[in-house]
Amino acid sequence: MSRALLAQRLKELERMGVVVSHEKETGQGYEYLLTPAGEALRPIVEAMGVWAQQWGSEQVAPEDLDDALLMWGMRRRVNLEAMPAQKIVLQFDFRGLTRGHKNQRSYWMVIEDGEVDVCHKDPGFEVHVLISADLGMFTHVWLGYTPLNLALEQGTVCFEGDRKLVRQVPTWLYLNGEWRYGMGIDRSAAQLMQTNRPVAKDK
Repeated sequence: MSRALLAQRLKELERMGVVVSHEKETGQGYEYLLTPAGEALRPIVEAMGVWAQQWGSEQVAPEDLDDALLMWGMRRRVNLEAMPAQKIVLQFDFRGLTRGHKNQRSYWMVIEDGEVDVCHKDPGFEVHVLISADLGMFTHVWLGYTPLNLALEQGTVCFEGDRKLVRQVPTWLYLNGEWRYGMGIDRSAAQLMQTNRPVAKDK
């Protein structure tokens, strides 16, 4: 969403009494808070999210796949509490892209001191785990629509690197259906969190 469209939507929500804006203490820009009317909408929006998680898997069409959007989503949702103290570099090699003219594109995720950066170009650091995956399958795994162990068995998602670190990647990136389990959709995800452990291919 462009900044202009975002500003327009926020103004509309403010006119409807869903949000209220306040100048930031720094004096630069505004922050938006939910009003009582906005809070009343929270359970409705959350229920729609639960419905989409449970019934929307078939709605992720090939033309909807976006590798950059996926990386941005993962960047915002890394399990930092589970990360080791050392700097961790993950390389993602996605194939099966549908946008543009490239068949494959790579990204690097650098995680250090509670900060997560995503690079479009090789930052030059040692890569601890290489993740090679079909974009569509990895998107479905991350959204909780497809079990990780199935993708691993099919070879549509592969992990290479230090065996100990490879086993931790699903926990770092929430690849074991945590979204669906957290929403109360799929209680079997709790078991998957314990049983889904990718097999490493040592470099």
